[in-house]
Amino acid sequence: MTMTSDDLPATIATLLERPYMELSGPERKALRSHFDGNAYSRRFDWNWREIHMNRIAAINRIVDTLPGDAAYLEIGCDANTLFDAVPLADKTGVDPARGGTHRMTSDEFFGQNDRKFDLIWIDGLHEYHQVHRDVENALAALKPGGWIGLHDMLPLDWLQEHMPRIHPGWTGDVWKVAFEIVATPGLEFRMVTIDHGVGLLRSAEGAAPLAYMPDTLSDVRFGYLYENIGQLQLVDWAGAEHWIAGGAPASARAEAPRAVAAPAGLAPAKAPVPAAPPAPEPPRAQDGFLSRLKRRLRKEPGPAPVSKPPEPETGDLLSRPFEDLTEEERKTLRKAYAANRDTRKFPWKWRQTHFNRVALMNHVRRTLPADAAYLEIGCGSNALFDSVALTDKTGVDPFKGGTVRLTSDEFFAQNDRKFDLIWIDGLHEYHQVHRDVENALAALKPGGWIGLHDMLPLDWLQEHMPRIHLGWTGDVWKVAFEIAATRGLDLRVLTIDQGVAILRAGDGHAPLADLSAELSDKRFGYLYDNIGGLPVASWEEGTAWIDGQAGR
Repeated sequence: MTMTSDDLPATIATLLERPYMELSGPERKALRSHFDGNAYSRRFDWNWREIHMNRIAAINRIVDTLPGDAAYLEIGCDANTLFDAVPLADKTGVDPARGGTHRMTSDEFFGQNDRKFDLIWIDGLHEYHQVHRDVENALAALKPGGWIGLHDMLPLDWLQEHMPRIHPGWTGDVWKVAFEIVATPGLEFRMVTIDHGVGLLRSAEGAAPLAYMPDTLSDVRFGYLYENIGQLQLVDWAGAEHWIAGGAPASARAEAPRAVAAPAGLAPAKAPVPAAPPAPEPPRAQDGFLSRLKRRLRKEPGPAPVSKPPEPETGDLLSRPFEDLTEEERKTLRKAYAANRDTRKFPWKWRQTHFNRVALMNHVRRTLPADAAYLEIGCGSNALFDSVALTDKTGVDPFKGGTVRLTSDEFFAQNDRKFDLIWIDGLHEYHQVHRDVENALAALKPGGWIGLHDMLPLDWLQEHMPRIHLGWTGDVWKVAFEIAATRGLDLRVLTIDQGVAILRAGDGHAPLADLSAELSDKRFGYLYDNIGGLPVASWEEGTAWIDGQAGR
């Protein structure tokens, strides 16, 4: 029986009225204790972090099958993690709080929408009846043969699934709609065992209205999913790829996952792991965008040249991770380096662009064979690594993420593989990035691609060496001038996501130019004054260039 607020103690009812993520530790513990009677001892044993594929990879794999002018709709954008990673120009994002392009609820949007979409993603309110309405409305707004995706369909245990929310990693009871989808004639469905469960459905012409099964599903909890999971069309990543590309045979379906018994505390269970000389003139982007950029740049004069001052006194602050410093300590650092201040800044507004490095890498990926080899230097939390829809992936990071726990220098010293696509986002220091690009070129297949992040700091604070700002890019940008000066390397620097450089190496390219004598001591002002020497491009210009290079 569904519990109403009238059935709850006043203290618990008050806690449920507040956003869960704003509750204190003791308040969360009180919530969980109150609902302990709903505990279910068994749990699924997927280990999402070890699979290295996520919802972004799945959606980008579907984008591969769509026309270039396909229309994309996202319900529940939040921080635009997925929205900005979809490499389609026609994108609509709906969220009542933040992100996307429309500030309204999904019900309000669908109530006034008259468009049809090729691909719709649903990741809004994680409550069964709301998700049912979202899928029902999405089907009405879908073009024939279009796709719908849903997130958080596979909670691992009763805590993640519980209604109302009592756990940080909450999926809610979104999974109930999966049973309705598989019961609806004309809807093809797969539940992909990645990233907390990604449901994908394709609607055939003449599909029946979405089944509505509240009598069966409204009051059931996690145990129902656990005991009936075999009714859902589970596939692993390989099975999903095959199905998306044209329909997988029954043998491609994943087995229902092995489940493990767990004590009341639900200790985590172990899960199986799835399987030269410079060129006379650097290349230039189209004049239109660069001309507009130059017109927009501020015209204030930069600081007068001065002799290099002695390093300021900073105590032990530079020996500690910047993220660990207090705000007062960060201010002390900025004050110590105030003599390097440059009043000018670039005008880009990254959050308004709605394209990021994930979108770009997946756009490049579409030009490669399906068995292409991908290498990532500097994986961090795997935000990009898990989003690249390739199976052959190697990730290198000395601290976390990826697949290889080494520095980039250590990895390249022992590497004997060649890669089709390499991403560099490691230590943001010029000489290290120079070595990374040099080593990446040696490990690149003929005609391969290399991407680099954080190439366009907005101001002197973001660029400053040593680091004195949270949104730090470092002096990675210096390597762009070396690439542009190297015969046989074709480069574009896209004005998205803190600046993303993409280069393609031609046959017989010269060794990477070494301009350290000129660049080592340069700061933000040099980049500002010489931006015209780089082939800067917008998203549209950059992706058109990529397609032209690939003969698409």
